[in-house]
Amino acid sequence: RMSLQINKTEESYILLDESLQIISLNKNTHHLFKEILGVHVHKGDSILDYAQPENIETVKALYNSVLQGHTEESEISFPAQDGAIQDLLVKYAPAKDEDNQIIGVLVTAHDITEHKKLQSKQHELFTALKQRNAFIETVIQNIPIAIAVNKIDEGNAILVNKYFIETYGWGEEELTDISSFFEKVYTDENYRKEIMDRVMADIESGDPERMNWKGVTITTASGETKVVNSKNIPLFDQNLMISTAIDVTESVRHTAEINRIKTNQESLING
Repeated sequence: RMSLQINKTEESYILLDESLQIISLNKNTHHLFKEILGVHVHKGDSILDYAQPENIETVKALYNSVLQGHTEESEISFPAQDGAIQDLLVKYAPAKDEDNQIIGVLVTAHDITEHKKLQSKQHELFTALKQRNAFIETVIQNIPIAIAVNKIDEGNAILVNKYFIETYGWGEEELTDISSFFEKVYTDENYRKEIMDRVMADIESGDPERMNWKGVTITTASGETKVVNSKNIPLFDQNLMISTAIDVTESVRHTAEINRIKTNQESLING
């Protein structure tokens, strides 16, 4: 009954006595040794006969540990007959009789080749993603545009580049979320409410075309007044809002100066 049961398992199974002779094994074990390792295994053989000569002492130490009541586990990689790398998870446990006395070793081996391949692929993807994120962050930090990335549901800033800090004139530790940003950047309460209502309405519309605000007046920590053009890029599926801004203060001043000169010229001509 036991033989029938273990032959139905997907794992390879070997039962050894205290002298490490093979007492019982299932069909998967025959397949493992014959089809993959290229050898035939027989009952009555010592399991040490199938160990690599350079590993004999290590294998003996492992089985001695199990015979003393410890459970061991190891991963083994080796080239199969077809040249492919095969990975096994091997577990060693004390085999006990009905009086709970150790009478041998139970060895089970499970093919984890596909699992290892999946792990390797996941590691490659993780490494590629990490490298890509590092590249993107480097670009964001160095591109000459003010950029901040916020969580939409929480309103917290998760990334602020140096140009954002330079443009708005407040430290990163002072612009940790949307509410603190509005409070510090728009010092006039009435103007702050006007801008907040407009910005929030445009964001809530979900229309990226509306999330574009030109000629907005801001105030830095030193009290300097600037004019910026800002634009938000929503990534709703990632719960992210990318806020960008360009300092157009000088451009606005030049335009105002040109208009002033033109007005003076027209007045002079009319006069």
